[in-house]
Amino acid sequence: MALWGDLIKLNLVLFFVLLLPGYSWIRWLASKGKTKLFPLEQLVLSFAASFFWIDFSCLALDFFKVPLTKTVLLLLLITPPVVFGSISWFLSSKNNLFSSPKENSGLSANNPLRKSIGTFLILLVFAIVIRGNYLSQKILPTATDLGHHMYWAKYISSFHHLPQYGMPDFIIGEHIVFGAIAIISGLSFFSAFPIIILFWINIFSLLAVFLLASALVAEFLPYRQTRLVALLSFAFIGIFYAVSSPQAKFISGGVVGNLIGNLLLPLLLYVFLNLAKTRQSFWAVLSLMIGSVLIYTHHLSTLIFLYVFVGIILGVFSLSLLTNRQFSLRLPFINFYRLFKIYLQPKLLGGVALLMVYLLIIRTPSYLNFSAVDTALGHPSKATRAGFSLTQIASSVGPWRAFYGFLGVLIILLFFISRHSFKNSRLKFSQIVALTLILAWGGVIFFMSYQPALLKIDIPSGRIVSYLTYPLAILSAVSVLFWLIIAQMKATSFKSFSIFFLAILGVGIIAGLKDIAENNPSSPKNSEVLQVFTASRYLATIASPQDNILKDHNYLLADTWIKLFFMRGYRYPLSRSLLRRYEDPTKPRETCTRDMIAEPDSRRGK
Repeated sequence: MALWGDLIKLNLVLFFVLLLPGYSWIRWLASKGKTKLFPLEQLVLSFAASFFWIDFSCLALDFFKVPLTKTVLLLLLITPPVVFGSISWFLSSKNNLFSSPKENSGLSANNPLRKSIGTFLILLVFAIVIRGNYLSQKILPTATDLGHHMYWAKYISSFHHLPQYGMPDFIIGEHIVFGAIAIISGLSFFSAFPIIILFWINIFSLLAVFLLASALVAEFLPYRQTRLVALLSFAFIGIFYAVSSPQAKFISGGVVGNLIGNLLLPLLLYVFLNLAKTRQSFWAVLSLMIGSVLIYTHHLSTLIFLYVFVGIILGVFSLSLLTNRQFSLRLPFINFYRLFKIYLQPKLLGGVALLMVYLLIIRTPSYLNFSAVDTALGHPSKATRAGFSLTQIASSVGPWRAFYGFLGVLIILLFFISRHSFKNSRLKFSQIVALTLILAWGGVIFFMSYQPALLKIDIPSGRIVSYLTYPLAILSAVSVLFWLIIAQMKATSFKSFSIFFLAILGVGIIAGLKDIAENNPSSPKNSEVLQVFTASRYLATIASPQDNILKDHNYLLADTWIKLFFMRGYRYPLSRSLLRRYEDPTKPRETCTRDMIAEPDSRRGK
């Protein structure tokens, strides 16, 4: 009963922290801008907007030395619904927070769920069950990276203020949400709640891909085909290769920034595409909100977005020149001017100014310094940062998905060439943005993974390649749709079409589900982990602040979680790392902990 009670408590807290504040913001902004949103859009955008509210409110409170207590955080969370609800009620009883204006009611015409809610729910259930089964073996927290991150989250919940890291490895946006949820719920970090939060972040990233796929394809195809591509994209990212490496590590292993970045990056691209299509200030405001969260959450995701954004701009100019037979730069300049002129509105300029205040005065992200930038940019300094081979990339993202994804790139290029060959088939600006967005998104991440030296990237290739699964899911869905259309045109009977259908999707289903079976985690060594935790708890009660404690990362399970029992500093207890790390020629390491643990009676060990 206690377990079920904690689970109910956690889900209630998640609702109040990660949905309610953002929902209030989104409904208010949409009603002010007369923007039509369908329910799934509201849900996913609310999730991201809640990150914005909790992160930037806590940063401001901490700057003014306000303790982040349970009472303060609860007041913080109920402020948006109370304020926006009261204003709406005051202005009009028919336009309050929980019922949109008449012109905004109902589903958007571009809603991919309008006639496919049943299929979508089946795919969603499969995605949840697959991940739930995988994570059921990892409920007791053991992952190394998650232990590092949860130390800082527990720091927030223990001392009620935000930490100063003194190192570029961590960014404050990775930890505020975990700390806030721990403060409000009172749940232990040695429970399932960190994994459950990561799980829901991953599920919402799948929903973001679903929305983006629909918005991209809707620029070119009728509703029925758009809906099919969106559903296929969701299946290819949510079910096929659902827990393939390295994505499995990011779901359960606690690479928190990557996981949140994989949510914010496609969502930010979705917002930008809608801005290019509608030129509504609502989407410009959202781009500032989500972009700000990205900056304060993960440096790699922010860097990827900047590269992709530059790629989109260059691609738009290139495609505009190719489709304009006079080869004039005037048209793309005009389109970009009309687009970015939206940001010159007073409220948006105020938002940019507020972001600069945060960056320069309230809290500068730890990676925004020359030394941190130097470690991320430049020629790859290690073998793990020199890029993956094509075989390694295909293995990481799933061979079937990689094959059809790259075919999708060729199909999109052929589509552009065929459209360009017709004199009266001029592409609209939003269509050009859609084409360049998917190509730049996939292309930039591919070259970051395959040849990082070309883009001066010095970041572990294993972390970068995980981002490639998202654009490849959409590209492979486009490719499969193309072949299904060909099959429908060429098939002489339902039987021949079925054979063609199974030849395309059957291989993906078999390969994708086989990968899930092979990546099913082995039985956890809970008894050994509990021994480590029990000994750590005992040592924390008897050890004085003057005592030095050593631990061995080579042989102890969940050893990074030991520091959460002591809370005496990120590097306490001292640790002997994996032995191969002491032999890194690019980064000479101090060997004291290795020598003390390996030879405690030697002269050097003493």
